[in-house]
Amino acid sequence: VLAYTRDVQQVPQSTQHLVSLLETINNEVKPEKIIIIAHSLGCRLACLALQELYENPSTRNLKLDHVVFLAPNIDREEFNQNFKSGLQALVKRLTIYVASDDNVLLLGKLLYNVDSIGLPEQFSPDTNLDEIQTFLYYEKQVPGKIDLVDVSFSKKDFLRKHRLFLERPVMEDLFWLIHDDYPAAKRHLLKYQGTHNPTDYWVIPP
Repeated sequence: VLAYTRDVQQVPQSTQHLVSLLETINNEVKPEKIIIIAHSLGCRLACLALQELYENPSTRNLKLDHVVFLAPNIDREEFNQNFKSGLQALVKRLTIYVASDDNVLLLGKLLYNVDSIGLPEQFSPDTNLDEIQTFLYYEKQVPGKIDLVDVSFSKKDFLRKHRLFLERPVMEDLFWLIHDDYPAAKRHLLKYQGTHNPTDYWVIPP
Protein backbone atom coordinates (compact mmCIF):
# COMPACT_ATOMS: atom_id res chain seq x y z
CA VAL A 1 0.00 0.00 0.00
CA LEU A 2 2.77 2.45 0.94
CA ALA A 3 4.52 1.89 -2.41
CA TYR A 4 1.34 2.63 -4.34
CA THR A 5 2.55 5.93 -5.84
CA ARG A 6 5.70 4.29 -7.18
CA ASP A 7 3.70 1.44 -8.68
CA VAL A 8 1.29 3.87 -10.37
CA GLN A 9 4.22 5.70 -11.96
CA GLN A 10 5.46 2.43 -13.49
CA VAL A 11 2.11 1.58 -15.10
CA PRO A 12 2.52 3.59 -18.38
CA GLN A 13 5.83 1.91 -19.26
CA SER A 14 4.51 -1.50 -18.25
CA THR A 15 1.43 -0.90 -20.39
CA GLN A 16 3.55 -0.51 -23.52
CA HIS A 17 5.38 -3.74 -22.73
CA LEU A 18 2.09 -5.60 -22.31
CA VAL A 19 0.68 -4.18 -25.56
CA SER A 20 3.81 -5.28 -27.41
CA LEU A 21 3.69 -8.73 -25.82
CA LEU A 22 0.04 -9.28 -26.73
CA GLU A 23 0.65 -8.16 -30.31
CA THR A 24 3.60 -10.55 -30.63
CA ILE A 25 1.69 -13.47 -29.15
CA ASN A 26 -1.30 -12.83 -31.40
CA ASN A 27 0.66 -12.30 -34.63
CA GLU A 28 3.56 -14.73 -34.27
CA VAL A 29 2.58 -17.44 -31.79
CA LYS A 30 -1.09 -17.47 -32.80
CA PRO A 31 -2.32 -19.57 -29.86
CA GLU A 32 -5.77 -21.10 -29.71
CA LYS A 33 -6.58 -19.03 -26.63
CA ILE A 34 -5.21 -15.91 -24.97
CA ILE A 35 -5.97 -15.47 -21.27
CA ILE A 36 -4.93 -12.57 -19.03
CA ILE A 37 -4.89 -12.88 -15.24
CA ALA A 38 -4.30 -9.65 -13.31
CA HIS A 39 -4.27 -8.74 -9.64
CA SER A 40 -4.91 -5.42 -7.90
CA LEU A 41 -3.21 -2.52 -9.74
CA GLY A 42 -2.25 -4.96 -12.49
CA CYS A 43 -5.92 -4.95 -13.49
CA ARG A 44 -5.62 -1.25 -14.35
CA LEU A 45 -2.52 -2.02 -16.40
CA ALA A 46 -4.43 -4.71 -18.30
CA CYS A 47 -7.33 -2.32 -18.95
CA LEU A 48 -4.98 0.37 -20.25
CA ALA A 49 -3.33 -2.13 -22.61
CA LEU A 50 -6.68 -3.40 -23.90
CA GLN A 51 -7.94 0.13 -24.46
CA GLU A 52 -4.79 1.01 -26.42
CA LEU A 53 -5.20 -2.11 -28.55
CA TYR A 54 -8.84 -1.24 -29.14
CA GLU A 55 -8.06 2.33 -30.21
CA ASN A 56 -5.43 1.16 -32.72
CA PRO A 57 -7.14 0.11 -36.00
CA SER A 58 -4.37 -2.42 -36.73
CA THR A 59 -4.94 -4.34 -33.47
CA ARG A 60 -8.66 -3.82 -32.93
CA ASN A 61 -9.42 -7.33 -34.19
CA LEU A 62 -7.32 -9.00 -31.47
CA LYS A 63 -9.54 -11.18 -29.28
CA LEU A 64 -8.92 -12.47 -25.77
CA ASP A 65 -10.75 -15.60 -24.71
CA HIS A 66 -10.75 -14.71 -21.04
CA VAL A 67 -9.63 -11.94 -18.72
CA VAL A 68 -9.52 -12.62 -14.98
CA PHE A 69 -9.35 -9.81 -12.42
CA LEU A 70 -8.43 -10.57 -8.81
CA ALA A 71 -9.27 -7.80 -6.31
CA PRO A 72 -9.18 -5.14 -9.06
CA ASN A 73 -7.71 -1.79 -8.05
CA ILE A 74 -9.17 0.40 -10.80
CA ASP A 75 -10.77 3.75 -10.14
CA ARG A 76 -14.51 3.53 -10.70
CA GLU A 77 -14.75 6.72 -12.77
CA GLU A 78 -11.78 5.73 -14.95
CA PHE A 79 -13.34 2.32 -15.55
CA ASN A 80 -16.65 3.83 -16.57
CA GLN A 81 -15.18 6.48 -18.87
CA ASN A 82 -12.14 4.81 -20.42
CA PHE A 83 -12.11 1.02 -20.17
CA LYS A 84 -15.58 -0.29 -20.99
CA SER A 85 -15.29 -0.12 -24.76
CA GLY A 86 -12.01 -2.05 -24.93
CA LEU A 87 -13.25 -4.80 -22.63
CA GLN A 88 -16.55 -5.08 -24.46
CA ALA A 89 -14.91 -5.29 -27.90
CA LEU A 90 -11.83 -7.44 -27.27
CA VAL A 91 -12.77 -9.81 -24.44
CA LYS A 92 -15.06 -12.81 -24.82
CA ARG A 93 -15.45 -13.43 -21.08
CA LEU A 94 -14.49 -11.52 -17.94
CA THR A 95 -14.30 -13.12 -14.48
CA ILE A 96 -13.84 -10.87 -11.45
CA TYR A 97 -12.93 -12.18 -7.99
CA VAL A 98 -13.85 -9.77 -5.19
CA ALA A 99 -14.00 -9.60 -1.41
CA SER A 100 -16.30 -7.03 0.14
CA ASP A 101 -13.99 -6.38 3.11
CA ASP A 102 -10.72 -5.99 1.21
CA ASN A 103 -8.80 -3.75 3.62
CA VAL A 104 -5.98 -2.95 1.21
CA LEU A 105 -8.40 -1.43 -1.30
CA LEU A 106 -10.11 0.41 1.52
CA LEU A 107 -6.76 1.84 2.64
CA GLY A 108 -6.09 2.88 -0.96
CA LYS A 109 -9.35 4.79 -0.92
CA LEU A 110 -8.50 6.51 2.35
CA LEU A 111 -4.85 7.31 1.56
CA TYR A 112 -4.90 7.92 -2.20
CA ASN A 113 -8.57 8.72 -2.92
CA VAL A 114 -8.90 5.77 -5.31
CA ASP A 115 -12.55 4.70 -5.41
CA SER A 116 -11.74 1.18 -6.54
CA ILE A 117 -14.24 -0.96 -8.42
CA GLY A 118 -12.98 -3.77 -6.18
CA LEU A 119 -14.94 -2.25 -3.28
CA PRO A 120 -18.69 -1.92 -2.77
CA GLU A 121 -20.07 1.47 -3.70
CA GLN A 122 -21.31 1.79 -0.12
CA PHE A 123 -19.03 0.20 2.47
CA SER A 124 -19.92 -0.54 6.07
CA PRO A 125 -18.51 -2.83 8.77
CA ASP A 126 -21.63 -4.96 8.37
CA THR A 127 -20.99 -5.74 4.69
CA ASN A 128 -22.74 -8.96 3.71
CA LEU A 129 -23.93 -10.74 0.59
CA ASP A 130 -26.76 -8.27 0.06
CA GLU A 131 -24.39 -5.31 0.09
CA ILE A 132 -21.90 -6.97 -2.23
CA GLN A 133 -24.64 -6.92 -4.85
CA THR A 134 -23.42 -3.41 -5.59
CA PHE A 135 -20.65 -5.11 -7.55
CA LEU A 136 -23.25 -6.14 -10.09
CA TYR A 137 -23.01 -2.72 -11.68
CA TYR A 138 -20.25 -4.37 -13.72
CA GLU A 139 -22.96 -6.17 -15.63
CA LYS A 140 -24.41 -2.83 -16.66
CA GLN A 141 -21.03 -1.57 -17.83
CA VAL A 142 -19.97 -4.68 -19.78
CA PRO A 143 -23.25 -6.56 -20.30
CA GLY A 144 -23.42 -10.27 -20.99
CA LYS A 145 -19.75 -11.05 -20.41
CA ILE A 146 -19.11 -11.10 -16.68
CA ASP A 147 -18.98 -13.73 -13.96
CA LEU A 148 -18.53 -12.24 -10.51
CA VAL A 149 -17.02 -14.57 -7.89
CA ASP A 150 -17.35 -13.55 -4.25
CA VAL A 151 -14.56 -14.78 -1.97
CA SER A 152 -15.69 -12.91 1.14
CA PHE A 153 -15.92 -16.26 2.93
CA SER A 154 -12.22 -15.99 3.76
CA LYS A 155 -11.45 -15.22 7.39
CA LYS A 156 -7.96 -13.94 6.70
CA ASP A 157 -7.13 -10.74 8.51
CA PHE A 158 -6.30 -7.31 7.19
CA LEU A 159 -3.72 -7.25 4.36
CA ARG A 160 -3.90 -10.98 3.67
CA LYS A 161 -7.46 -10.60 2.37
CA HIS A 162 -6.25 -8.63 -0.63
CA ARG A 163 -4.01 -11.53 -1.67
CA LEU A 164 -7.04 -13.70 -2.28
CA PHE A 165 -5.28 -15.60 -5.06
CA LEU A 166 -3.30 -17.39 -2.31
CA GLU A 167 -6.46 -19.04 -1.00
CA ARG A 168 -6.72 -22.69 -1.97
CA PRO A 169 -10.41 -22.51 -3.02
CA VAL A 170 -9.59 -19.60 -5.33
CA MET A 171 -6.62 -21.44 -6.83
CA GLU A 172 -8.77 -24.50 -7.44
CA ASP A 173 -11.47 -22.43 -9.10
CA LEU A 174 -8.90 -20.71 -11.31
CA PHE A 175 -7.53 -24.12 -12.31
CA TRP A 176 -10.92 -25.36 -13.48
CA LEU A 177 -11.58 -22.08 -15.25
CA ILE A 178 -8.27 -21.93 -17.13
CA HIS A 179 -7.18 -25.54 -17.56
CA ASP A 180 -10.52 -27.06 -18.55
CA ASP A 181 -12.39 -23.91 -19.58
CA TYR A 182 -15.23 -24.82 -17.24
CA PRO A 183 -17.97 -22.19 -17.04
CA ALA A 184 -18.98 -21.00 -13.58
CA ALA A 185 -22.02 -23.29 -13.54
CA LYS A 186 -19.76 -26.38 -13.79
CA ARG A 187 -17.27 -25.32 -11.13
CA HIS A 188 -17.64 -25.72 -7.35
CA LEU A 189 -19.50 -22.45 -6.93
CA LEU A 190 -22.84 -21.49 -5.46
CA LYS A 191 -25.05 -19.17 -7.49
CA TYR A 192 -26.39 -16.37 -5.37
CA GLN A 193 -30.19 -16.32 -5.40
CA GLY A 194 -30.67 -13.15 -3.39
CA THR A 195 -32.29 -11.14 -6.18
CA HIS A 196 -35.37 -11.63 -8.32
CA ASN A 197 -33.38 -11.18 -11.52
CA PRO A 198 -31.00 -13.90 -12.76
CA THR A 199 -27.37 -12.88 -12.32
CA ASP A 200 -23.92 -14.32 -12.92
CA TYR A 201 -22.98 -13.70 -9.30
CA TRP A 202 -21.26 -16.69 -7.72
CA VAL A 203 -19.99 -17.50 -4.25
CA ILE A 204 -17.08 -19.77 -3.33
CA PRO A 205 -18.48 -21.68 -0.35
CA PRO A 206 -16.52 -21.70 2.92
